[in-house]
Amino acid sequence: MIFLLTERTPTAPSGETTVNHVGFLVHDYEDIHSKLAAAGATIVLENTEAGQLIASLPDGTQVEMQQSAEIQHPIEFHHIHLAASDQEGLRDWYVKVFGAEASSRRDMPSAVVPGGRVDIMDLRTEAAPKPTRGTAIDHIGFEVADLHAFLDTIKAQGIKIDLGPIDAPALGLRVAFITDPVGTYIELTEGLDNLD
Repeated sequence: MIFLLTERTPTAPSGETTVNHVGFLVHDYEDIHSKLAAAGATIVLENTEAGQLIASLPDGTQVEMQQSAEIQHPIEFHHIHLAASDQEGLRDWYVKVFGAEASSRRDMPSAVVPGGRVDIMDLRTEAAPKPTRGTAIDHIGFEVADLHAFLDTIKAQGIKIDLGPIDAPALGLRVAFITDPVGTYIELTEGLDNLD
């Protein structure tokens, strides 16, 4: 999991977009709670008995932290939480496009991908969530083995390529962007695994 940060003012907090929040597992709930408070985060939801919280960072990015004794590192990526009115339809799109495994978690449809999962929550408001471009979580991304072959496959499925492919030989990267059916901007990379 790689997070890239851009210095700009987001057009909306993640809670108003299709990518509601990013979820992590942590060893030490109290430690992460203190660190979030010190960073100026606002706790939006907290269940101390379960060792779980959702916090809004100062830029509007929402993160979920869940205590787990089973992880190998102090903090590990667990899930991306998307919001959609057709939960199963969006999950099925991720299964079809990315070859994810159809699953569910906490009564929500979920698409399991290597290293984590894409959980689909029901909309919490009547208003449709905003597309992600320019917001606190601008986009999500997936590494693919052969970008050109992957783009050919998804174009045959009727998916529009928003940008690319772009070659960056100095970095050993190839990049393209697509958008999911609810407005989540998605970066596709080939070669990211080779970067140090």
